[in-house]
Amino acid sequence: MNDSTALFILTSVIVWPLCNLLALIVAPNKSIATQFACLAGLPAAIAALLLPLTSQPLYFDLMLKGALGLDETGRGFLLFSSALWCAAGIYAKASIARDKQFSFYVFYLLAMSGNFALIFAQDILTFYGGYALMSLAFYGLLFAQDSTQTLNSQRLASAAKIYIAFTMISELSIFAAIALIEGSVGVTDFTSIQAMLAVSPYLNAIVLFLVIGFGIKTAVIGLHMWLPLTYCAAPIAATAILAGALAKVGVLGWLRMFPALEQPLFEWGTLLVVLGSVAAFYGVLIGITQRTLKAILAYSSISQLGIITLLCGLLLLIPAHRIELTAAITLYALHHGLNKGSLFLGVGLCRAERCTRRWMWLLMMLPALSLAGAPLSSGMLAKLALKEQIHALPEGRYALLSLAVTLMSIGTAVLVVKFLYHCKPNSATHHAHP
Repeated sequence: MNDSTALFILTSVIVWPLCNLLALIVAPNKSIATQFACLAGLPAAIAALLLPLTSQPLYFDLMLKGALGLDETGRGFLLFSSALWCAAGIYAKASIARDKQFSFYVFYLLAMSGNFALIFAQDILTFYGGYALMSLAFYGLLFAQDSTQTLNSQRLASAAKIYIAFTMISELSIFAAIALIEGSVGVTDFTSIQAMLAVSPYLNAIVLFLVIGFGIKTAVIGLHMWLPLTYCAAPIAATAILAGALAKVGVLGWLRMFPALEQPLFEWGTLLVVLGSVAAFYGVLIGITQRTLKAILAYSSISQLGIITLLCGLLLLIPAHRIELTAAITLYALHHGLNKGSLFLGVGLCRAERCTRRWMWLLMMLPALSLAGAPLSSGMLAKLALKEQIHALPEGRYALLSLAVTLMSIGTAVLVVKFLYHCKPNSATHHAHP
């Protein structure tokens, strides 16, 4: 496949949700238009499976200049993101009230386009454009409540305000990092940025803004307050997207923009490892006190995202293992995204009166046990990859962190058991609204 064809396909995947949006707006029959809208992520899923990797960034000049491409990391993120968009879109068609479906799919399609754009982006400006579009469009999804959820309008408005406030802080921090990058190294493609940041006089300031900006989306402890509120306020379809795809874009931002240095950034790497470890334990400790399913899953996400943050800290501590760490982080993001998105959608299906809850409970055990790292599951593979990378640390730090990771795994298993207990048939807690 030549570069022109590859660029056309990548661009088409990004633009396709916007074409669906246009059709949704102008179509006289909104019901038919929403049938197509709920499957707008299908071309991306096909691309994730069949599109060859691009050997170099593919540059375009459509009003704004930028670069697109699909590497191994992008393929992994596109695979679980597109699957979640399709599953959430189909679920929303059945669960969102008819009078709110149009507004839901408007923001759904905008956010989807932004998500695919940032995954394909090979330069900071294209990434930032997709990141901003996805983050801001998700705000509109909060207000399309589904038929299984009754939420006080004041609580919904409060959660939405907190979400948009943290989103603006995130975007301003990332914009500040981009301004410093362009001003100091004068390049915008990720490969050059990673290589040249070492000579930037603003290296520490850039890393600080990246940690804050992307740390908000990754629910770094201290920047996580928006996440439980938003998870509980959003309709199930939007929560599945939030837990599976939106929460991972901060991780992808770190993978794309963290400097590739010969010497470790000890202070920053240690900070992320510590913050990730604290988040992992905090999510478990608070999660076991929750009594609603969405709240349990929300704090479980904080814990799991803490483990991914820990891995991202290792990028700065052991830069010689960047390739292996990137693969491990991508695998962990794919594992968590698919399983957590499945659990949220399962919660919604269990709430539906027409659903046989016993069968749904048994089916939900599969992603739940995978999340806990059960044998022969994606969770086991992700945690083995994590422990393998920890081996590269000096012996003293390895022993301490290895023990911490083991305790984190036990904590995850405890939360999974609590979730399955409250989700079981005839559980009164199951019907409690967040």
